[in-house]
Amino acid sequence: QVLAVGLIVLGEAIVSVTGDHTNVSVLTMDDIREQYREPQLLAYFGGVLIWVSILALVINRGSSGWRRFAWGLIGGSVTGVQNFIKDSLAVVHGLDGSHFPPQLFLMLLMAGLLPLTGLLLLMQCMKRFDALYSASMFVGSLVVSSSIMAAVHYHTFDNIDRIGLFFYPVGLLTIISGTVVLAVESYQREESDALGKFDAKQLDIYAYSAKCEYGAIEPPSRHVIHT
Repeated sequence: QVLAVGLIVLGEAIVSVTGDHTNVSVLTMDDIREQYREPQLLAYFGGVLIWVSILALVINRGSSGWRRFAWGLIGGSVTGVQNFIKDSLAVVHGLDGSHFPPQLFLMLLMAGLLPLTGLLLLMQCMKRFDALYSASMFVGSLVVSSSIMAAVHYHTFDNIDRIGLFFYPVGLLTIISGTVVLAVESYQREESDALGKFDAKQLDIYAYSAKCEYGAIEPPSRHVIHT
């Protein structure tokens, strides 16, 4: 787990340093309507919906290893859809106080609902698996999800230099590698623990049988009911 968590932290540091740090502080609802009608952003929303649906399907019908992997990813994948937060704040900063667009209520609702849903999913993951695995997978999937969102909606790669164009994808790949290593290691450890418990139970059965055979203990009596 140390290697996997180290890869995730390293990838996050690379993405943070080489990513796009430009901000649009003021937007109008007309700007929002125009941006949210762009085909690539609509395709992104559709892709997120399909991805989360696949994870939910795996959680309910997949094998134990794939369920663990899906639980680790789903919370961060949902929380990574952060465009509503940033865009809502930009619209609020541009208000003159005389008019509050009705569409802004929906954006504010989504800005609060998606992170809250992601945190609730993280809590459900932590109830089932250890905290280190749950938190690391959540943060890793969050960074990847939000990076994809930023590339599609805010055109991240248009605003970073050549060095960033190389290291930014490297950072994302490092995070993905860390999440995969962590998921595989965690699954193997779970299987090993389950096998160890099974072997211990088998040894107890063998020891009990041996004691019965050599008279160390009396075998349980069998009562025969005559009708």
